[in-house]
Amino acid sequence: MKGAVLYGPRDVRFEEREEPKIVEPTDAILRISLTCVCGSDLWPYRGLQPIGGPTPMGHEYCGVVDALGPGVPGPEVGTPVACAGRQGYAEHAVLGADRVYPLPAGVPVEQAALQTRARRGRCPASACARQAGITTCSRNSNCRGSRKKWVSLVQ
Repeated sequence: MKGAVLYGPRDVRFEEREEPKIVEPTDAILRISLTCVCGSDLWPYRGLQPIGGPTPMGHEYCGVVDALGPGVPGPEVGTPVACAGRQGYAEHAVLGADRVYPLPAGVPVEQAALQTRARRGRCPASACARQAGITTCSRNSNCRGSRKKWVSLVQ
């Protein structure tokens, strides 16, 4: 699988990355549809924030659930979702199920990704959750505070 990796200021390489695997029972594997460019992606790219070595890029993305760990009750494989995780500039990503949010019914991943970046800089997971009245993280927290279980946004 190809993925974008930041090696240093203005040094992004598209290279072969390991295919994601379910490690924890609460992991989900996603097929990434679209990834947003966040300001915090640009800080290390511009050399304004140091990195400790090669770093997979992209943490605001939308996609489709491809596989679930045995401890994840849902959503089902094939569900479109918004995510707050790592390795968003790749074909697939693995992350904890608490960082994945089903999109509202009828909202395609392409529309969700574009709308969420236009909504005052909120990441897809945060914006989708807020549309349903669920507080997950603050605008500038990079979603570090989000540790919720699966949240169904379709009610």
